Amino acid sequence: MAASRPRIPAQRPVTDTLLELDTGVCLRLAASPDPREVDRTLLAALHGEIERAGQRGWQTSEMVRAVRREHSARHSRLVTDPEPLPEWADRNGFDRTAAIESVVQVLRLLTSMPRVGPASPAPAGEPGRQLLDRVRGLLAEAEGTDDAEIAEARTLAAQELLRENTGDGRTGGRRIAVDNPYEQPKAQLLRAVAAANGCHAVWMQEFGLVDVTGPVTGLYATELLFGSLLAQAARAMNLIDSKSRTVRQAFLTAYAERIADRLGAPAEFKISG
Repeated sequence: MAASRPRIPAQRPVTDTLLELDTGVCLRLAASPDPREVDRTLLAALHGEIERAGQRGWQTSEMVRAVRREHSARHSRLVTDPEPLPEWADRNGFDRTAAIESVVQVLRLLTSMPRVGPASPAPAGEPGRQLLDRVRGLLAEAEGTDDAEIAEARTLAAQELLRENTGDGRTGGRRIAVDNPYEQPKAQLLRAVAAANGCHAVWMQEFGLVDVTGPVTGLYATELLFGSLLAQAARAMNLIDSKSRTVRQAFLTAYAERIADRLGAPAEFKISG
């Protein structure tokens, strides 16, 4: 009797079935006498999960970043250009079994993405040109000095100017990337800046993102100040004699706590998420 070939149902919950595939089943699928059926099913599942993640609020660029962070740049191409499996495998140097496993890995990650709010467009909340020029000038001075007191003073002055940007009362959301090394103190710093600007931040650690919600003026101020403070922290860390990761992590954690205090964020807080 001929060995039965593995079968994947043609309708949903097809993705649920695919997510149960282990390496052994992937090997048998790779040897299926009807590879075109397998390829069609995998591609349809991939298109479906990309669409569903989008419906849950995820932007394509965020899906790509999450897949690349968890797996590889080659995996992320399954999101930007989900093409038939043989072409994708050949283009990226995978054999058929590895290609099937890669698709399943991407499907697992996409299905794990929770519902998120819509992200406000980047310019939303930007202050008027004159105010913005003054803020950027202060932050440039803060980023260009090795004197911690001067850097803090210029940053606080920029923060106060940004508070003058009252906007029109709209609220929104922004997801800001936080990467290694030292992703935890970076997320801590971002949460402190968000709190100081009337926003709430949730660290989505598995995706390397912090989800920030609040008034659009606060979102803009948070993103602008956080970028500047990261640059200031990097400059300050370059003055540390030790190259130890532990020492630098501790420095950045203390830096985040000091900035939280100086900006008027809650003295005690933990990373949400």
